Amino acid sequence: MANFEQKNHFSLKKLLQAVGLTRYPRLRMAIYNNDMSFISQKYCQQILSDLWYGSVPWSNKSFSYRTVYMLVQTLMLCWWVFIYIVK
Repeated sequence: MANFEQKNHFSLKKLLQAVGLTRYPRLRMAIYNNDMSFISQKYCQQILSDLWYGSVPWSNKSFSYRTVYMLVQTLMLCWWVFIYIVK
């Protein structure tokens, strides 16, 4: 268990160094001090996931909007494949 925590702590430090987290000094301090109770809170996890994955432009859109968007993209793909084959 300690080995997992050390690996996890190392990856969080690496993430902070790569991103250059200067806007969240308390989060940086919690990571360096291995304060998992603070890091595991929902808001900290949201900040870390935004830093790790980047901001997805449609993450705050509704499920119906995302479904319609994907359906339209799929139909457009089929249309472009058809045009490519016919040409």
